Amino acid sequence: MAGQYELHAAEQPPNLTGPGVVSFYPYGMTESWLPVVGHETTYEVSDAGRVRSLPRIVVGRDGKRYPVGGVVRKPAFTSDGYALVTLDGYGKRKTYRAHTLVLSAFVGPRPAGLECRHRNGDPADNRLENIEWATRSVNMLDRVRHGTHPQARRTACPQGHPYSGVNANGKRICRTCASKQRQAWLDKRKMVMA
Repeated sequence: MAGQYELHAAEQPPNLTGPGVVSFYPYGMTESWLPVVGHETTYEVSDAGRVRSLPRIVVGRDGKRYPVGGVVRKPAFTSDGYALVTLDGYGKRKTYRAHTLVLSAFVGPRPAGLECRHRNGDPADNRLENIEWATRSVNMLDRVRHGTHPQARRTACPQGHPYSGVNANGKRICRTCASKQRQAWLDKRKMVMA
């Protein structure tokens, strides 16, 4: 079929990579590579969070066969810092979050009700030791602990009173403002009763 990728086993270049093959990553660490779930013949993902295409033979629109070398895919990033990788397969393109590819390949499919948790709070750090499947609750508690949750970053109420020791309670309500509102309500009640 012209214009679509066709893999021809007899014409494949020698496989210098492969599932479980260890390569050397910059800074002296090693990384293991496994096939990307759903794209086993064309892409691999590493435990360092990188995705690469495998060397293969493709059939171009002109019907000729061309060798395509394997390269590490350059990720794009969302506005909130998550790495995105676009993979081609069977004439279609699909974009995945890199952490999903790493966890699916090395840990297994996402269990129902769980999502990816970045232990250090950096959404661009997709190393296997930094990510895991976790509940939404655990993920939100991590955001508070890392200071990336919008409510956790607040240091003062809308009127400018600081959230600290005496002024703050567990519900992030300013005690100074609450005290003023209660006093205004009591004053209004006294006027009605008089």
